[in-house]
Amino acid sequence: MREAQLKSLLKKKEDAQKMSDFEMKGKEVLVRLAGVDINVYRKEKDLLPLLKWYQVTGADGMPVAKAKEEWRKCCIKDPPPYEKWTDADEKSL
Repeated sequence: MREAQLKSLLKKKEDAQKMSDFEMKGKEVLVRLAGVDINVYRKEKDLLPLLKWYQVTGADGMPVAKAKEEWRKCCIKDPPPYEKWTDADEKSL
């Protein structure tokens, strides 16, 4: 396998694993805070995983008020799809 292909596959794997982690953490937040007012959400523990799962750019440096505003926009729609890492991908490494 060429070095460029390997590098590309490893990047794809890393990105897929990050998104999978964001999805898992985001779902945990939604279960834990079901029915709780958004004003109670904390940025690092609650809003950041949700915003990253929804692929909101600039979530890391966002002020809490802005993060809550962004989450209000996101929570009414499904999260965007992302490319998952598969067994076939793993075998191609």
